[in-house]
Amino acid sequence: MLEEWKERFRAIRLPLSPEKQRGLFGELCVLRALKEGGNESVVSTWVGPDRSLHDFVSSDWHIEVKTSTTNPGRLKIHPLEQLEPISEKFHLIMVEISPGEGQSLPSLVEEIRVSVENDPGAFDHYEKMLSKVGYRDVDADRYDTLYVLEGFHSL
Repeated sequence: MLEEWKERFRAIRLPLSPEKQRGLFGELCVLRALKEGGNESVVSTWVGPDRSLHDFVSSDWHIEVKTSTTNPGRLKIHPLEQLEPISEKFHLIMVEISPGEGQSLPSLVEEIRVSVENDPGAFDHYEKMLSKVGYRDVDADRYDTLYVLEGFHSL
């Protein structure tokens, strides 16, 4: 019964705000870059939408992603605990994007989806994280801003 009500409330969820869209775009850019590095199992390290302290967590490293559309980039760190020392190697990555003739959030979501569709575990994890962050394919037409990836900055 409780699960049924949860599903009903999920169905009336509002589309992502512009800020949430940009944040998700930045995290997905990092996920794509990690996958291009040859590590196919990296998809399971994307845990930010699961209310994890950091966006990507492995047994050896943690990555916190911040996305900026300003030049020079400005970061908002919240909660501050994200910067506290941990025993694993920690990376703070700023993803710099700008509106322009680039890629939309839905096209980036689909690009990664296609790249993991042959790995059921990675595919299921990816879809679960998209759902937890609030991304729904039915809202894709509302996410029409195109972004250019200007670069990654390790801080």
